[in-house]
Amino acid sequence: MEKEQIKLENEYFLATEKLIEKKLNELNVNKENLKAEVLETRRDMYNNAPTVVRNFIDVAELSSYDESVKRSESAFERNEEEIRRLLKMQESPYFARIDFSTASGSRSQSVYIGRYSLRDEESFKLFVIDWRAPMASLYYNYDVGKGEFEVQGCKRAVDITLKRQFKIENGVLALMYDTNSSMYDEILGRALSENTENKLKVIIGSIQKEQNSAIRSDLKNSCLIYGLAGSGKTSVGLHRLAYLLYHNRDTIKSENILIISNNSIFGSYISGVLPDLGEKPAENMIFHELLSYLGNDKYDIEDYYDQLEALERNKKSTRAECIKVKYSHEFINFLCEHFKNYNFLIPDVFYKDEKIISKEIISEKWVEKKYSSFKARYEMLKEIIKKAIEDYFFNNKEIILRNIENESESFLTHRELISDYKKLKLEYLNKAVFETEKLNRLSPDMQLCDLYEDFTHNNKEAERLYLSLQGGKINYEDALLLLFIKIVMGYVPPVTPLSTL
Repeated sequence: MEKEQIKLENEYFLATEKLIEKKLNELNVNKENLKAEVLETRRDMYNNAPTVVRNFIDVAELSSYDESVKRSESAFERNEEEIRRLLKMQESPYFARIDFSTASGSRSQSVYIGRYSLRDEESFKLFVIDWRAPMASLYYNYDVGKGEFEVQGCKRAVDITLKRQFKIENGVLALMYDTNSSMYDEILGRALSENTENKLKVIIGSIQKEQNSAIRSDLKNSCLIYGLAGSGKTSVGLHRLAYLLYHNRDTIKSENILIISNNSIFGSYISGVLPDLGEKPAENMIFHELLSYLGNDKYDIEDYYDQLEALERNKKSTRAECIKVKYSHEFINFLCEHFKNYNFLIPDVFYKDEKIISKEIISEKWVEKKYSSFKARYEMLKEIIKKAIEDYFFNNKEIILRNIENESESFLTHRELISDYKKLKLEYLNKAVFETEKLNRLSPDMQLCDLYEDFTHNNKEAERLYLSLQGGKINYEDALLLLFIKIVMGYVPPVTPLSTL
């Protein structure tokens, strides 16, 4: 690299550090003002807000004070977050530079890439762009030559003329090299093989093309990341999470994210990644806790490591063979198809000798539609049953009232007669729903036992499973299946607030 280029890079680095220092000074001055404002709004609320709510005016006034406090606290927190972000940038403001021109041959522009963006508000100059910005994808996806990036659905073709990487540590520019130089492979290999000790580190400076594809894949769809042990799945997953938060910051917050792991050690291992990428930490939960919270709290669930220990002792046990079936794609698909195309059995319900609910009666009222869930179809069935009973009672009201009156051992007033009529109708509604659930064995634990037996014809394991569920102590793999069935049947809502867990 020529001396002139090294000189220019050092000048740019010093200008960047100077801008960061300037911003930090402004923020620290503003911090004291915001702190004073928070204390003042809290004091004002304490001294002047109504302590007893007597009418709507008091409610409105109290709400106004509360909003003022929240606004001042929020401004203070934003200022603090910006200070933390700039302090990290001060240590290492950027890690790469890319030069490119548009295909039309316009003037070449240089872009520096870091973990956060940095702009000078006075000159409107963008010193550093965030690694998650669309333009930054040029660095990860292409070598020197032709490339393109997409902004708001529009693709821009460019000619990349330079890719340069920097090593900046503790505010010192220690090393710079172009990616087409002979030292690039050696340095990259060293970066990828560094010992991460007991914490997972950010990898934004060494993201490979395949990893970048996973991180930046379609925001609207789910993304499955798979690979061999040690291939970087966890790092890629967390960087994708940071990417999603960056591009959806108006709709998704870190507190809306739940990371599920097998143990607390993993949670500690990944705890620093999101904060190092400029996001707040996400919620973290052990999968065993999730199993217990989401509807399995009445069961004593085997610990995951107890399951592993039992399987390690006897890898060819009957249980190991059953787990292969329970974890198989074929069995999961069988469960999904079962509930997707569930053919409900309809009980016969009579009033006196007249049939008011039957398969034939319900079939006349059922309009087949492709509902998105088992629960939606079952709710529709219950509404049809309810409507059929209500119609029958409405159309035969005089006869039913006469029967109630004739069967009563004492004289009934008109109000008492109407009350008994309504009670009888409610009894028939509840009875019809109860008989439907009983006939279809719609409890998740009964469904699990029945479906496993239907799929495998293994009566012995189905019986063991039934007895364990009845006894309230179940194996880890059975708890997984039970939770899955509860979700498919609608017993667990698709979005469960973390505050309820």
